[in-house]
Amino acid sequence: MRTPSKTFDPIRKAIADYPIVDCHELMTVREKTTDVIKLLSSSYLASDLGSAIGMTAAERLQDVKLPVEERYPDFERAFAACRFTGYGSSVRRAMRKLFGSDEISRV
Repeated sequence: MRTPSKTFDPIRKAIADYPIVDCHELMTVREKTTDVIKLLSSSYLASDLGSAIGMTAAERLQDVKLPVEERYPDFERAFAACRFTGYGSSVRRAMRKLFGSDEISRV
């Protein structure tokens, strides 16, 4: 996509001779789920959640064999700790679009 930036043409010329350009595709196939905790914690946010509550507890968040009520306290605590990270902000933005709110509560 052409832009009016003064740097566009020099950068485009510089990379035109590269044999490979890595565009780092981030699209993944996800299994369908009705479990909101699994949905929200199975993205890159999982690494932030792991930093907040430990990797074992973060992995447990995605275990749909456990009831949501059992996993929710850990999710609430972890999400509160990382909601303003880059990944947390992205998840909150998606929540606003999908659910009309970026707040997480038991209600």
